[in-house]
Amino acid sequence: MYKFCKMEKTPRITALYTGFIKTHKSGYIYKGESHDFWEIVFVLEGKLQVTAGERILVLDEGQAIVHNPMQFHALSCSKGTDVKILIFSFAGKHIPPLQDKVY
Repeated sequence: MYKFCKMEKTPRITALYTGFIKTHKSGYIYKGESHDFWEIVFVLEGKLQVTAGERILVLDEGQAIVHNPMQFHALSCSKGTDVKILIFSFAGKHIPPLQDKVY
């Protein structure tokens, strides 16, 4: 049922930058940014359109995406709905390749 995954080096969070929950009304558009740390965006309610590098994705309630350092990313409310999100950002060592996937 579970797959064993051997890790050569243990991931370690070395700094936390932000952690917050925010609700955005329908029509919200964040034009985007890139920075030198990791960022995880969780959709708590609604639908969120996410630009991650060159990809545009729609995340449903309960889904998340990880942006790796220096990846351009932008957010907007999707399909005319309000969206509630949880975002936290951090620096770390030996972080596995989590980016470019929806969880």
